[in-house]
Amino acid sequence: MVDGDEKYNDSYELLLSSSRVTYEVKKLLKEKLFLEQNPDIVLNLARLLFLVDEIAIEKDEIVARRTVSIIKEPDIPIDKVINQYLVKIKYDTLSRNDIDKLNELQQYPSYLRLYILLKKAIDQKVKIQKIDDLERLKLSIKSLEVFLKDG
Repeated sequence: MVDGDEKYNDSYELLLSSSRVTYEVKKLLKEKLFLEQNPDIVLNLARLLFLVDEIAIEKDEIVARRTVSIIKEPDIPIDKVINQYLVKIKYDTLSRNDIDKLNELQQYPSYLRLYILLKKAIDQKVKIQKIDDLERLKLSIKSLEVFLKDG
């Protein structure tokens, strides 16, 4: 460690106290010879720590790893969801939870069309409320798109 260098000392303490730095790396950082041979390692690793999920040793090298999460899309029965929302729109019974669930659909590329059409259905509430036969609210996504296009 460099005595008197507050930035260095803070970085060193940060690395040693972090749960994202593996035991092997911490052990290496405690070796005086390693630190003398790699004077910038502490500051560089401390900077990386804010960007990565883990700092570890692999094949005799220090590696910084960041996991990329791919959101698994749920399996949503589209026709059933359309019918449920249209009935709720018709009777004006959409809850805050229904709106929140609808907004969640935005994050899934394959359900973006459904999200857009259901938002449009909410905007065209009056048109949906005029439908008397509940069977006519059982629409496919294509039928819903055609139905809303005219409004």
